[in-house]
Amino acid sequence: MSPRLRAPPLHERFSLWQTQSFLVDDHPLVREWLTNLINQQSDLTVCGEAETAPRALDAVAKTKPDVAIIDIRSRTLPVSN
Repeated sequence: MSPRLRAPPLHERFSLWQTQSFLVDDHPLVREWLTNLINQQSDLTVCGEAETAPRALDAVAKTKPDVAIIDIRSRTLPVSN
């Protein structure tokens, strides 16, 4: 009986693609830490960052990331009840 062939795991099959992330945080050190952490992953990369919501909206429209990581406690985000 011949050995059964198996497909490689998903993370190996799709390793050519990287998830593009965009960071929004008003603290530069947090953005730097997250950028370093994300860029260490083989399937993730940071395509942009911003410190304010208005700047983030403009940049996200241009870079079209797959994911946006946003500090919801940022002082620069509009608050609504």
